[in-house]
Amino acid sequence: MIRVATLNLLQNPLLIQERVSALVAELLPAKVDFLLLQEVLPPENGFDIVSHLAGALGLPHTAYDKCDDRISGTAVLSRHPFQALPVPDGWVGTRPIIAQSEVDGRRVVAISHHGEWGSRAVETRMSQLALLSDVAHDLFTRDGANLDRRTRPIIILGGDLNAEPGSGPLRFLRGEDACHGKSALWVDAGEHVGETGHTTGGPMELCVATATGKAGAPYRPERTPLRRIDYVLVYEWAYGQAGEPVAARRFATDTFPTSDGRAFTVSDHYGVVADLWSPEG
Repeated sequence: MIRVATLNLLQNPLLIQERVSALVAELLPAKVDFLLLQEVLPPENGFDIVSHLAGALGLPHTAYDKCDDRISGTAVLSRHPFQALPVPDGWVGTRPIIAQSEVDGRRVVAISHHGEWGSRAVETRMSQLALLSDVAHDLFTRDGANLDRRTRPIIILGGDLNAEPGSGPLRFLRGEDACHGKSALWVDAGEHVGETGHTTGGPMELCVATATGKAGAPYRPERTPLRRIDYVLVYEWAYGQAGEPVAARRFATDTFPTSDGRAFTVSDHYGVVADLWSPEG
C-alpha cells in the first residue's frame, strides 16, 4: 500500500508554527509515504516548515520550490529517496514538483501541483494539467506501449487544482475533454471510493480570514461557498492495477485550540489522503 496526502497549507503566516504542529499531530499516526504541499512559506520567513515536517513525520527526502514573484511555494516530502524531475518547457505559474522514486521495486512518481488561481485562469489551469499529463505519458510509456503489469509505474498527481469536479480541467483529467488537441485519463481517488466532500470554503475562521484579506473583501466572507478543489489522482486506467485507489478521506477537518484562545483548522483547506493498492505490499 502507498499512502499519499496532499494539503494546501495556506500562505498566511498567522500562527503558522501552531498550525504545523497540529498537522504533525494529525498525520503522524497515518505514516504517509508522500506528503504533497502547496502554499508553503519559505524558510526565510523565520520558520522552516519543510524541515520541521520532515523531521517530525519521518519523511527525510524533500524538495521545495518557490517562484520569485510568489509568496509561497510547493513541496514534496517522502519516506523514500527520490529524484526531482525538471518542470516541463513552457510552464506558466507556480512550478510543480515532480518526484520520481522507487517503492518496493516499482517506479512511483508523485507530483505536487498548485493550479493557477483566478476566474480568468481556466486556460492556464488546463494548459498546466496538459503539460503534466504529457510528463506522465512520457514516464508511463518509457518501457513501451504494452507495459508489463509488474513494471507499470504508479504516477500520482496531488494538490489544490483550483477547479471543481464539473469544470473543464477536471473533465480533461477524466478523459472527457481535450486540451490543445490532446487527451488524458486520471483516476480521482476521492470519486473512486466515494469521498467527495468539500475541501475549502464556508464559515471556518481561516477561510473567513483569507477572504477578508483580499482586495475587495466581501461584506460577509462567511458566505464563501463550499468547494471541492483538492485531489489525489492516479494516471491512466488504474482499475485493478498497481496504484488503484482503495481508500481516501479528508483530513485536517477539525479545529484545535490556539494560544490566543481561538479555534483554528490547520488551513483554509482540508487535506486529502489516499491509499493506493500495490501488489508488492
